[in-house]
Amino acid sequence: MTNIAEQFAAFNKANVDAMLGFAALNAASAERFIDLHTKAAKETFAEFAEQVRTVASAKDATELLQLGTKLSQPLTEKAAAYAQSVATVTSESQAELAKFVDTQVSEIAKQFSSAIEQAAKSAPAGSDWAISAARQAVTTLNHSYDAVSRAGKQFAEMTETTVKAVVKPGLAAANASTAARKKA
Repeated sequence: MTNIAEQFAAFNKANVDAMLGFAALNAASAERFIDLHTKAAKETFAEFAEQVRTVASAKDATELLQLGTKLSQPLTEKAAAYAQSVATVTSESQAELAKFVDTQVSEIAKQFSSAIEQAAKSAPAGSDWAISAARQAVTTLNHSYDAVSRAGKQFAEMTETTVKAVVKPGLAAANASTAARKKA
C-alpha cells in the first residue's frame, strides 16, 4: 500500500511541476509578445511624431503631395516587418509549447506502461485479457496523440507559410504603387 501512496504522491508532484512549467512557458511567450508590441508602439509613435513635423514644415501643396508618397513607403515596410515578427514569435511559442506537451505526454505514457507492468506482475491468474487491453489502450492513445501532434505541426507550418505568402506580395504591391506614384 505504501508503494501506491508513494507513486500517487510522485504522480501529483510531477503534475504540479508540469503545470508550473506550462505556466512559465506561457508567461515567457506573453512577455515576448508584449515586448514586441511595446517596441513597435514606441517606434510607431516616434516615426509618427517625426512625420507630423515633416508635414508641418511643407511649404506648398506640391511638396505636401511628394511627402505623402515619401512617407507611405516606410510604413508599408514596417507593417510587413511587424507582421513577420508576430508570425515568428507565434511560431516559436507554438514550437516550445508543442515540445513541452510532447515531453509530458511521453512521460505519462511511460508511467502508465510502468503501472500496467507492475499490475501484470501481481495480477491474479486469468486476468491476462485485462492487462492486454490496458496495454492496447496505452498504445492506441500514443498513436492518437502522435497523429494529433503531427496535424498540429502541419497546421502551424501552413499558417507560417500563409503569413509569409501574404506579406511578401503585399509588400511588393505597396512598393510598386509607391514607385508608380513617384513616376506620376
